Amino acid sequence: FNALGTFGYFGHYFGKSEADVNDASIQAHRIRRAANVQTPLLPPR
Repeated sequence: FNALGTFGYFGHYFGKSEADVNDASIQAHRIRRAANVQTPLLPPR
């Protein structure tokens, strides 16, 4: 699973700009980090 590649694909599919795709990947990264903080069983990333 390649997060950046997936966001790039969806960004292209929905006709979004690169900035929108970048923002989406940043948001996903923040959500993942918050989820890791909430679930200490997962190793931090």
